[in-house]
Amino acid sequence: MKLVLAQTAAFLCCSLLFCSCSAPGAASTASAAPSSISESTSSQAASAQNPAQENRDPTPPAAPAATGFANLSRLNNSIFGSGGKDGCYETYAADNGGVNVVYIDYATANEIYLCSAPNCTHDSDACNAWIPPEEAGLAPLVTGDHLLLLHRTYGAETGYQAIPRIDHMNLDGSDRYTLIEFEPNEMLKDVFAANGDILVCALTSVSADGDTAGEVYKLVMVDLTTGERTDFYQQSTDASTQPLFMGVTESGYCILASSRDTLSEADFPDKDWDEISGEVKAARENSWDIVPVGSDQRVTAASYTGAIEQMMGPDGIYFYDPATEQLCRVSFPDGQITTLATLPGTGTMAPYLDCKMDDWLLLSFRTAVERETQRILTTDTCYAVNTVSGEVRELSIRQEIGDSREMAWTLAQNDTDMLLVTKSETDNYIHYGYEYSVISKEDYLNSNAAGLRKVTFIEEQS
Repeated sequence: MKLVLAQTAAFLCCSLLFCSCSAPGAASTASAAPSSISESTSSQAASAQNPAQENRDPTPPAAPAATGFANLSRLNNSIFGSGGKDGCYETYAADNGGVNVVYIDYATANEIYLCSAPNCTHDSDACNAWIPPEEAGLAPLVTGDHLLLLHRTYGAETGYQAIPRIDHMNLDGSDRYTLIEFEPNEMLKDVFAANGDILVCALTSVSADGDTAGEVYKLVMVDLTTGERTDFYQQSTDASTQPLFMGVTESGYCILASSRDTLSEADFPDKDWDEISGEVKAARENSWDIVPVGSDQRVTAASYTGAIEQMMGPDGIYFYDPATEQLCRVSFPDGQITTLATLPGTGTMAPYLDCKMDDWLLLSFRTAVERETQRILTTDTCYAVNTVSGEVRELSIRQEIGDSREMAWTLAQNDTDMLLVTKSETDNYIHYGYEYSVISKEDYLNSNAAGLRKVTFIEEQS
């Protein structure tokens, strides 16, 4: 189990270690594209001022059946658990192959078992926090007063995914029961959103032998009080046409992202991939479709050509385009693309967009500073961009990874505080080799490192 966790963490770390540019200079804000923008993207910049861009679907979207959603997870980042209003829930690998559900309290910066029984050994069904080895592949999700345990394990005998299910419990771990079981041939995607009482997720159903040629892609609502399931959208798909479910906006629109390469190596028969990769990526077509929660209607809201890095926020999609050096937001349902700031980053291949924190968007650019044997040492230049005013702040609090200094990943947040990864490459394999810290949002934005409070993990307390 510990090996699997370590491998999963290694995969995630690799996905975050993007190459980047030299440190950007003083950033300026922009409400429209600057004159230096390339001709190929000038029409997109113009559309930032004019919502009626021609690539939008003329069909008006239906009204969502529910609103007030928050995204509980994001692509490739679900292994770290889920944050509530007072703390963050995650799992802790036990020596016998099982796991415990644990809780990191923001106020005390302590990690505790989700169990209040005196003298409990946390290794049997008598413990609220205990999960046996055969059910150990899970992730917690928290929304309002609902604590959910998402089970997505693989069956040892068949080699195929076991029956996925979601367990429900109170925030203190009590009164656990199975809320819903999915079908054996259904595979849940990474992203989940909820508005307190309704959970929205995406899944695919495949044939019993695991053949993905005839998959059905679905968007599903689950009532968190009754467990009732409603499939409100579906399409036939395969691996090449399957969209990415990015999440749900606060206003109740599911966002499905797709991308398509319009150029390939065949278009450059006499050149190596290293010579053409930038041009191929720059010609990539990205599109965002919306499906109102509870509706079977899918409408293309916006599209954009470029090698972008994107993330889902509560109010839309945020992306950075290295070719134009612009940070943009796609709002929904109108699909309007708005330029928020220009952050020069010559040579940036892929920035890292961390999260939306209130009105601020947190992101970083990476610079390789030195090569040490087989390892490249890196330094991130980190920014907070106010998505309302356009103010740009450079952030100095970063994560230590050996001799590298990289973005302090945000694990969770509430109204006042943030839970960050502030150090890696420790000997703490239970927590993927990471050290966590709690800091107020104000201290983080002001780069006040004295405000960091290191989280005391369970193994450090014993």
